[in-house]
Amino acid sequence: MTDDKTVRAGPPAGEEMYAEEILSTTLMLRDMFLSYKNEVRKERISLGTRLDRILLDILETYDGLAGYVRQYEGHNAEGYERVRTIYIDLQQKLERAGVTPLRVEDGELFDEARHEIVNLSTRPRDWEGRPSIARVTTPGYFLNNKVLRRAGVEVNWVPKGNPRAGSPGR
Repeated sequence: MTDDKTVRAGPPAGEEMYAEEILSTTLMLRDMFLSYKNEVRKERISLGTRLDRILLDILETYDGLAGYVRQYEGHNAEGYERVRTIYIDLQQKLERAGVTPLRVEDGELFDEARHEIVNLSTRPRDWEGRPSIARVTTPGYFLNNKVLRRAGVEVNWVPKGNPRAGSPGR
């Protein structure tokens, strides 16, 4: 039995080697785990990017069907009901996947995170503020509340000195 005044010289040589081996193994396992975690993160990003591209391709087809349905609605065209059924089915599947329309109102201020200007003409020299939406040419969509595709829009440019500069309106 040792008393409180006795000081140990240190752990036995075998105990110190064992502790170093455990520390080395623990650090190696930590590094392997961090590497695996990083690879999983990269794979998730890659899968998300591929999913986005696939959904964008599907949305092009969906938009084509939507145009057909709008064009022939009420005209009793041959095959219309079948195309309309496919369109509604695709719409429901997109919604279940988290794809929802990006709502854009005429007169709303242009927001480059949600809108893309199409057929851009030269901006007037006396323009100030942000343009407002004149017309939506291509619908935009969210995927789980994140912009998947910006809406294609035509805009109204507001000249300097106009009291409506930078405010919504036509």
